[in-house]
Amino acid sequence: MLYIINSILYRGNLTTAERLLDELKNLIRIFPEWDRKPNEWLIANPAKDIMAFSHLEISTEALEYLRDTILKRKSVSIVLAGEEKDDSPVIIWFHNTPAVSVDRYSLTIAIRSPQDFNDRHAFQKIIEDMSMLTQWSYSFISLETEQYRMKQRSVFEDRLAAGWMLLLPKEISSEEVPSAADVINYPETKSTLIITKDKFDGNSDADITCANNVEIELAGNGFLPKWFDL
Repeated sequence: MLYIINSILYRGNLTTAERLLDELKNLIRIFPEWDRKPNEWLIANPAKDIMAFSHLEISTEALEYLRDTILKRKSVSIVLAGEEKDDSPVIIWFHNTPAVSVDRYSLTIAIRSPQDFNDRHAFQKIIEDMSMLTQWSYSFISLETEQYRMKQRSVFEDRLAAGWMLLLPKEISSEEVPSAADVINYPETKSTLIITKDKFDGNSDADITCANNVEIELAGNGFLPKWFDL
């Protein structure tokens, strides 16, 4: 199964190599201890492999590479993977979009892991822990499987997809999304996690219909933002 976590977020701190790597290290820390979770993380680079973290220790080489990147370019783009590279069980893409804001970043986490504990509760905890990282302010956090959105299975081309789970910085009640399996409110962050089904397969027609119904209900109540507005 391929799981994809997507987010648009805003950073609040001045961009430095040290801060960016520290933020990504904090993200990696919240991942479960999958059997194949990388201990060595590489930064993808056309010229050579650059070690980013070894057992979550930041490398001098990575600091120098990012310092040079920040100095010479207007945008920052980091791809982290294990030693298997394209076949890594976890791959992280983290890049900013300076045309909108230098503080606006797109985050994508692709997870290939057949572990039995990759269930609703495991991923719910990942999203909850991500939302508590004070280093970032989120426009949303979503989870899909089997490329639900990329294969155009969502309802709206110009709006967010619900997929399996969708966290929004809004206060939403279960009555406003009756098709959802669960609607969980987090008063401390004034956010809500909408869970489409307890188990979700982006290839299943029944699961796709359920996610579509959730998207329609969210949009109908003014909760599903357009991509342009994020």
